[in-house]
Amino acid sequence: MEMHPTTESPATPASGPMILDCSLRDGGYQNNWDFSLALVRSHLELLTLAGIQMAEIGLRSPSLVTDEFLGLCGHTSGSLLADLQSEFSKISLGVMVNQADFEDNNHLLRRFEGAQGLNALSFVRVATNLHTFPEALRTADLLTEMGFSSYVNVMQIAGIPANSLTQLFSKYEINGLAGLYLADSLGAMSPQTTKRLVSSLVEVSPIPIGVHFHDNFSLAFANSIEAVGSGASLVDGTVLGIGRGAGNSRLELLALEYLPELQAREMGSVVGLWENWASQNRDLAPWGPSFEYALAAKRNVHPTYVQKMGQDESYSIVERVKVIEMLGAKGSSKYSVSELEVGREWFDSEGAQPTPVENLFAGGKVLLLGGGKSLSSFREEVVRIADLLELVVCVVGAHDPGIPAEFRIISHPLTILSHPEVLLTEQTLIGPLNQFKDLAEVPPGISLDLELSSERFGLDGSKVHSPSTRSSIYALALLAGMNCESILVAGFDGFGPGDSRNREFEDAVAKLSEFGVSPLSLTPTGLNLRFRAFD
Repeated sequence: MEMHPTTESPATPASGPMILDCSLRDGGYQNNWDFSLALVRSHLELLTLAGIQMAEIGLRSPSLVTDEFLGLCGHTSGSLLADLQSEFSKISLGVMVNQADFEDNNHLLRRFEGAQGLNALSFVRVATNLHTFPEALRTADLLTEMGFSSYVNVMQIAGIPANSLTQLFSKYEINGLAGLYLADSLGAMSPQTTKRLVSSLVEVSPIPIGVHFHDNFSLAFANSIEAVGSGASLVDGTVLGIGRGAGNSRLELLALEYLPELQAREMGSVVGLWENWASQNRDLAPWGPSFEYALAAKRNVHPTYVQKMGQDESYSIVERVKVIEMLGAKGSSKYSVSELEVGREWFDSEGAQPTPVENLFAGGKVLLLGGGKSLSSFREEVVRIADLLELVVCVVGAHDPGIPAEFRIISHPLTILSHPEVLLTEQTLIGPLNQFKDLAEVPPGISLDLELSSERFGLDGSKVHSPSTRSSIYALALLAGMNCESILVAGFDGFGPGDSRNREFEDAVAKLSEFGVSPLSLTPTGLNLRFRAFD
């Protein structure tokens, strides 16, 4: 099948391009799509009054059962959409699906059963990478047959030669699509490359070309302007630029540029709505241009790596930069939790075989000090309890708690790379230190091997079996085999709602309790822990 070139480029509407708002979908990467129904309704009401005609409500999840909590806009049920569409009939509502999330087209289509019958959904966008474009096109065709306007969003287009795109698209019949979107997912494009790419595609495409830009280099809006000037007739934006990673082209600026009858007061109200929401959710990872997002774009690293590290206070900026450089060298344009956790490859060496240390803390009372902000608020009380109860104090990670400690437990290789000074501490180091010998000069001392295993947990002679490279999980696994009388923790504050690291820590605590001891927290925490009072 061939894509027949048109004699004329599709004309941009006289009133400007169609602006698609995807604040609730792309912005959902900040909070697992947990937007209140009141916010969603207010947003759509104000968008309609401001003159925006298309809004993407969120993602259609592969299943109603998920590993992490997803809010309303992560599942976007047919009944939710039906209620919204009946209330806001002047704006077209749609969702996005990630082609890679579904087993096959039958799986995907089952998630849309009933949606069309409810008249709940106007359009569906299928996100795909270039190498899975044919599969995404088949998916979009099936959705079109169901009655939806279907779009395909080709992600990570930066660096792809224009002739490669045109040659690929020319092999397939795409007339059935409502439009073809180019998404600069890594935020690496410039206006010059945008012009070259969009112009070449508009010349041969029989359907509208749309664009979706991220703001790693503060160029999302400039790229959007260049794309529209080059013939793109669909353009994405989000209020305040909210979105994954560095965020997106700002909807309010696109509206000012392209909506001749823009209701400025209503658009200002949309901005105010989201500014108020952001002020009430201060634990969100910041979005917007930054050195780290720009570096990730340069190194072809997926922005979620930067976002996840920004939500983790245990990463310093030096560590974040080192991670980005390392991931760039490995080629990490697709996000993977295991890649962020560095993975098994750091521990290929066998390490040393020291004397078994099961009795290191046997019968003792241990205090683990994390790096959370609560520790500084309660430092004096923690020191008093440590002295009163004669606790064996262990720092977890590379931070300085300002509290005397005898041991430091450290297992994440990036911590060693970024904070080599901790190897010179007077504290006794515990960790897979001999396996770091290629990373840093490790002084003699106690050293335990780390074996990553999701099936085992605990201490086995001279090895610690831990499901994670995180020092906190390693520490709990270590203590599981130490026959401690009790374990207290301080400065383990937890992460935001829905963050998988909370569950990871709590799972390790549950495994530790099987060994007859459950940690108690001295300081406030969002983790599922019981507390020990400062008596």
